[in-house]
Amino acid sequence: MQPWEDPVTQPVESGHRPDYPPKTPPPPKKPISPPPPEPAALVQTGRRPVNMINRRGASWPLEAKPRAVPGARRRVVEQLQKWGHHANDETVGPLVAALFNGVLGSNTTTGRISLHVTDQDGCALIVAVSHQPDLGGADEMLLHRITNLSTAVTSCGTDTDQDGRHLWAVIDLTATKVRQRV
Repeated sequence: MQPWEDPVTQPVESGHRPDYPPKTPPPPKKPISPPPPEPAALVQTGRRPVNMINRRGASWPLEAKPRAVPGARRRVVEQLQKWGHHANDETVGPLVAALFNGVLGSNTTTGRISLHVTDQDGCALIVAVSHQPDLGGADEMLLHRITNLSTAVTSCGTDTDQDGRHLWAVIDLTATKVRQRV
């Protein structure tokens, strides 16, 4: 080879030619696992979660089945009586059943409903939550039926958010008003 010749561009004299393309290393035996997922960022909404301050409250997770209604009625009445209210199953029971059954219709997959009760100044707020985003429309007559259940019902309402459908009613627990509507 002459000094002016480039050794890289000259053919190999032994007849051996390097492999083209060069050999790649074999794949690893165990695939590389992807990095763990990032924690999901919370979706910020203009709605604040329920927050009870300076009042007592109780809540129960219940099975999303019609057979859970008697237990829901009993728990709410017993809790209100523990707090010293004149609550009875004839007045409060049908209201709890209507709230429970109202959210039961929109709960087809989660298998649970939660029931919440709180009191203040002789009134009680009872809320049933479906824990499933509501896909269907609400029964427009349900709120009218809840209002007509008892003279103790002072207001009721419904709304839907990412936690599902909420049905609520406020009842006046003073002894003169807790009687069934005739």
